[in-house]
Amino acid sequence: MSEYFFVAIAGAVIAFIAILNLHIWVGLEEGYAATPADVLDRSLFLVLVDVLLLVGGFLLGIVIMASRRSSRPT
Repeated sequence: MSEYFFVAIAGAVIAFIAILNLHIWVGLEEGYAATPADVLDRSLFLVLVDVLLLVGGFLLGIVIMASRRSSRPT
């Protein structure tokens, strides 16, 4: 179970980095220090992308770990 926790956290960290870079790329003046209200003021679509990246980061890490475990010979 701890392996799943580790990959979920790793996926979240990667998602956080991607989100911060996305905020800077779309031109938020605060960049990494933008509050959720700043992001919402900028675009509702950006908020939805942020949520999808966060959830996707956790899930992608877990899916990768599960597929690696199932393909491992016993």
